[in-house]
Amino acid sequence: GVQTCALPISEPAFLRCLLDGTPYADLLRQRNVMLSVLVDHINETLFDDFGDTVILFDGDTPELIEDYAEDVAALLETSV
Repeated sequence: GVQTCALPISEPAFLRCLLDGTPYADLLRQRNVMLSVLVDHINETLFDDFGDTVILFDGDTPELIEDYAEDVAALLETSV
């Protein structure tokens, strides 16, 4: 099929955690990625689609912007 989501493997999983409100610490540890790097990369990757930042991150807790939650969920559905 056509790859609609250009995110590396850990990023859809991380986005799912944000959508579901599930902990992602283990995911980051397993993939050995820094939270800030992951969030930055997701925001950069999705900026083309959304024209905006998708995840707010003030250095503490990343937060998926409510307005985009549905669209991100739909994007994840197509990338499975």
